[in-house]
Amino acid sequence: MATELFLVFLYLATTQGNRLNQSQLWHQLLQAACQSVGKDVVFSR
Repeated sequence: MATELFLVFLYLATTQGNRLNQSQLWHQLLQAACQSVGKDVVFSR
C-alpha cells in the first residue's frame, strides 16, 4: 500500500526544515491518507 511511502514522505517533509510550509502539506496528506487507507493505519506506526 501507499502507507509506507506516505510515512517516508512525511518523515522527509518533517526533516526538511520548512515546518510552516510542511505543516499544510502534512495536513493535506494526512487527510488524503485517512480517506484512502483509513485513520487506523495512518495513526498506527
